[in-house]
Amino acid sequence: MEKQNNIYQNLKKTSGFVVLAVPMVLALLGLTGAGVFAGFRQEKALVVKQGNIRAEEIATLANHLSEYYISNKEYPKADEINGVKVLQTTFGNLPALKKDNTVIYWSDGKTFLLHYMDKVTREEVVIRP
Repeated sequence: MEKQNNIYQNLKKTSGFVVLAVPMVLALLGLTGAGVFAGFRQEKALVVKQGNIRAEEIATLANHLSEYYISNKEYPKADEINGVKVLQTTFGNLPALKKDNTVIYWSDGKTFLLHYMDKVTREEVVIRP
């Protein structure tokens, strides 16, 4: 009987600690989760900003192609294999033609197709004249 009382008293002493420890652990987990989600929002905002910059760079490239057509009455001819090299040779090192940007260019001289991957929607974007 005495052992049972000792066990009961020991449980009684530690139950107060458990009552305080459980909410504290839950609060810490909540704060950690909130920090992770804040990081996700910041990352998404950065990707959207980069996507907007990329769209502007591609629009600039399309404008260069239009100006080239007005001056030469045709687009720079290229297939999809060497299209970017043709654009780099023709227009120089435009931001849209950087090594890390995947741009596909094709032209038969009469028309062109410009493909790139949108980072926000993860869809292929095709630009035609």
